[in-house]
Amino acid sequence: MEKIALSAGKASPGQAPMLQAALEELSAALHELQVAAAEMCGQRERVAAAHRLTEVERRRYVELFQFAPDGCLTTDARGVIKEANHSIGKLLGLEARFLLGKPLDLFLFAEDRQKLPSLLARVQKGEEVRDQEMSARPRRGGPIPVALSGTRLNR
Repeated sequence: MEKIALSAGKASPGQAPMLQAALEELSAALHELQVAAAEMCGQRERVAAAHRLTEVERRRYVELFQFAPDGCLTTDARGVIKEANHSIGKLLGLEARFLLGKPLDLFLFAEDRQKLPSLLARVQKGEEVRDQEMSARPRRGGPIPVALSGTRLNR
């Protein structure tokens, strides 16, 4: 390892212009850093504001979904329930949270279970399915006629 010796002392007259130029370069670099820091601070504030707005909109969507008068749910491509609102829970006689993770076909009568895979396949291909009549199987009681509609969500 090479050693470097530094000493402080009076600059020679020939070094003064070099020191002045170095100080000016450092001053310019410091100014650029301060401008960049101010820009980053502004960007951080804009990102934080956008995040707050997104969170407000997300909560609004959740409330609209949860309290929609029609029963609504989302499934994955296999028909496993990922989201369910209060109305669908009430229709099926269960709290919506107990529907999550369950296959949708559990809540259909046997004759309609076999229709579900083709309906899901059509939706997966991007086709919008409207008002497919089926019979829901609530926790208690007989069949409830329902009209299933589906749209592929790109998330």
